[in-house]
Amino acid sequence: AYEIFDAYYSSVEDEPKTLTGRTTAQMGDIVKIDYAGYLNDKAFEGGTATAQTIFISSNSGYIPGFAEGIAGHEVGSSFDVHVSFPEDYHSTDLAGKAVVFKMTLHAIYDPAVPDDQISELSDKEYTTYAEMLAAYKQDYISSSLWEQVLENTSCENIPEEAYAFFLQYYREMYHYYAYYYGVEYDYLLSMYGLSEELLTAQAKDIALNYMAMYALLSKFDLAVSDETLQDIRETYIQDMIENDQMSYEEAEAYVLENETNTIHSAAVQKTVLDWVVMQNTLTQ
Repeated sequence: AYEIFDAYYSSVEDEPKTLTGRTTAQMGDIVKIDYAGYLNDKAFEGGTATAQTIFISSNSGYIPGFAEGIAGHEVGSSFDVHVSFPEDYHSTDLAGKAVVFKMTLHAIYDPAVPDDQISELSDKEYTTYAEMLAAYKQDYISSSLWEQVLENTSCENIPEEAYAFFLQYYREMYHYYAYYYGVEYDYLLSMYGLSEELLTAQAKDIALNYMAMYALLSKFDLAVSDETLQDIRETYIQDMIENDQMSYEEAEAYVLENETNTIHSAAVQKTVLDWVVMQNTLTQ
């Protein structure tokens, strides 16, 4: 809900509608607050903001306890939230320090986006907020469960042929950036905090992701349906018609000649992720 809310209100000047029927903030709410951070009773740099939109969640993007401390407070009230910065926080002046944020809660927002805005917001993929929200929830469940699969997947020795394509892709991308910015390749990698070793590790992670999918496909004898392949192929064709001004026949011919492996991989991914979701035993 927050992703949809943020996508819409970050692109328009409209003020979000406030929630009706409840004035006490709770976990999962989207709220507007002012805050000022104090260390040893002195305001610290970068710790003050007004009219900030905050998602009350442990995934808020703020330090642990910051957003969660808003829950339970009434709209219009001012209150203190006591938290500590992580030990590895980027500012050494604040790392590991206990601070207090003085907050004022101004509003609890209604997370729903008007139905008449959904088609444009979703590039015509959805027509109502409820439809878009349900799809986002399904994607979140799917990605969360797949993360659990990968956390329990290991391969002692990923063969080079499994990750070489992805490593080469990374190398070519960063070589292009280096050329574009007029700097040496190794220097550009260092600017991004990267190295050949890290690129190799990232390439291996991608390879492991695909290896896990194909392993599950084989182990549980999952079948990629013709319907799934056709749906994905049609999506590719329609994207080329819209973005590259091709005719249907031109786009279809190009996709069949150049994107067969990509489409099959996407179909495998959908088949396996749908199966993983079906195995889900979580109730909430």
